[in-house]
Amino acid sequence: MPSINIEALEREILEAAEHVPFGNSAFQTTHFTGGDESGRSTARRVRALLLNIDSKIQALRENHFFQQEHQIDLDEADHKLTDPDLDSFERRRLLLKKERAALGVARAAKLLRDAIAEIEVMYQEWKSLPPVESRQQFEEEEHRYWIDRLVGNAVMQIKSGGRIEVGTIEALHQIGVHDVLVAKEGDVHLVGPAAEMLALEDKKEAA
Repeated sequence: MPSINIEALEREILEAAEHVPFGNSAFQTTHFTGGDESGRSTARRVRALLLNIDSKIQALRENHFFQQEHQIDLDEADHKLTDPDLDSFERRRLLLKKERAALGVARAAKLLRDAIAEIEVMYQEWKSLPPVESRQQFEEEEHRYWIDRLVGNAVMQIKSGGRIEVGTIEALHQIGVHDVLVAKEGDVHLVGPAAEMLALEDKKEAA
């Protein structure tokens, strides 16, 4: 087996990956970040985007400190290497430290660019959505979201296995849906106080 120059290979990979995201692609971020909130609850989608943007911001902060620390290591090594009285072992140690720091800076820069690209995609989508103007608004959408999600799960389970799984039935009961009737043509009928509440909300929206 031929020997591999790990340092050269890493540099080559980072160069080749300039336009290849190590994080999520824009498509993945748009369609899969935050689960299946899209189409069910705008407030939920806003929540998912804000959480993911905040997570990326914290990662960017850590990346910034990481780069600064490695730059300090580089500067320190360069400074110490100018000492004519430096013994050979310390010189080798400093050169190794400098090499490690340089590779760390290059990798951190790549991850930084990827994180910024993800933030830009999520930010644009977030700003395109209606704002969540109150906690009450969010909680009201939560009610409908969980009914829609669990009923959707029930329909998929019936189509794939012929019955609704126990966990889905229990969850529906917890939110006030006592029964789910799925007709052959795919129509879904809910029974229980939650269904009655949804019907009232739909009437108010239609009025």
